[in-house]
Amino acid sequence: MSEEREIKRFSVNLYCIKEGDKITLLDRQYNELGNYIQHFDQEKKGFFLSDYEFSNISNFQLQEYLMFQLQVPIAVHAVNIEIDELPLKLELINQVLNIFKKEYENNFSIENIEEKSKGVDIKIKITQPKRTHYIQQAYLRNFSSNKAKWVSDNKRKKARIFVFDKTVGKLVNIGNTPSEINYGQKIENIAFEEYFYSLGLEKFIADTLEKEIPPLFDKILNKKTLGILTSNEKKTFTKYLILTWNRPTEAREVMKEAYEKGLMTTIEMNPDLEIPENAEPVINEDFLRFQHESQIFRFLDEDDDNSLINRIFNFKWLLIDAKTQNFFYTSDNPVIFYNSYYEKQKSKGNDFIAKDREKILSKLKEDKNVGEGMLLSSDHPDRRPVVKGVEIYFPISPRYCISLVDWQKGFKRLKVNQINKQITLDANKYIYSHQSDFKKVREILKSHPEMKAKKGKRSIVKRILREKKREGKFKFKAINPKELLKE
Repeated sequence: MSEEREIKRFSVNLYCIKEGDKITLLDRQYNELGNYIQHFDQEKKGFFLSDYEFSNISNFQLQEYLMFQLQVPIAVHAVNIEIDELPLKLELINQVLNIFKKEYENNFSIENIEEKSKGVDIKIKITQPKRTHYIQQAYLRNFSSNKAKWVSDNKRKKARIFVFDKTVGKLVNIGNTPSEINYGQKIENIAFEEYFYSLGLEKFIADTLEKEIPPLFDKILNKKTLGILTSNEKKTFTKYLILTWNRPTEAREVMKEAYEKGLMTTIEMNPDLEIPENAEPVINEDFLRFQHESQIFRFLDEDDDNSLINRIFNFKWLLIDAKTQNFFYTSDNPVIFYNSYYEKQKSKGNDFIAKDREKILSKLKEDKNVGEGMLLSSDHPDRRPVVKGVEIYFPISPRYCISLVDWQKGFKRLKVNQINKQITLDANKYIYSHQSDFKKVREILKSHPEMKAKKGKRSIVKRILREKKREGKFKFKAINPKELLKE
């Protein structure tokens, strides 16, 4: 098998090789089971599967293939799926389709299914959710300006919140009605994007964490302590924290900017490519959405003992009380990171992140197969879940903020005004509050005007090594940025 044919995991027991539209399916021992054509029409949002040529494949493997294959068009926002002559018995196909119809109900409908001489033709229609909230409404209702009113009336759709647009420095009042002036925006009308998520992720979130977390909010806010949480509840909250960190538009913007800068740097590193002047990268939105959602599911996977969930779960848990004289804001990017331990170590001359990076770069330079490489990083490599001493802050109401800390000697937690400062600076665009007074936010942005708009400032690309061309080509080695963040 040639090196160019990269093997990737397809499902639990199957692997695949992708060469253009041709997909070759493999078993766990990498034995070829056959191939087929997979094509996605981005303009018409149609997903087409055809030209099946399978041999030595069992019905069980074909069912597993179909089960996981149907997740792909759902994830890339396809609205139609057409499968030509799938070589599997109709009874076994219906077993899989019934699972999807039950899971997605009216969003997944079978338009046509017909047995042919070589297999079964299937046509499926998918209704993708139009309005997808990237911050949970139940979370934002903890910050609502009219909470007593809508709780008394038992009408959560009437919950409102004040919204500040940091890019223009103004309070947002779309219609300037008395309700908006006195209480702000309806929560159901903010923190969403049209078609931002696929049906698969939206359904998963709605059926799991979004159902499980509101009672935990109530439990914490009523008892005013984290000590009443069970181990399972803390695990659920950890997952929700990771989801809320990865879910917003900011997370996708970070990914998009990294792809764009990485692509342009790669082009610059290869002068033989004929690229028009002033060319700008265009990242396909379906691809970006798929990568973003894949990252979310990957981070929420707790099967690995070294998973992010297990690491954060074992942090020290703190509940910070703003007291009555102060309050917390939240934003469209509400989970923030800091690292007072690293700051203190750095001031003592122990920049352990830089030292670790230098060790890895030295090893790369010793690798004769490396022609040139690049590193994607940020202004704050210390503010990542994998870094020693990292602190996570997540306001859950105007009065209370949960902090999870990789406790190290020298840790010093942020005060309320410092947390609000990071909330303001880290917000993508919008800052939310139960009060209309955003004076402190304006002062922070006045001192940091560069953070009003974050475009172009999320990712840094650095060339780390350059050597002469060998045989007319540069050779590359993948660099895992996470490895450069560990001590």
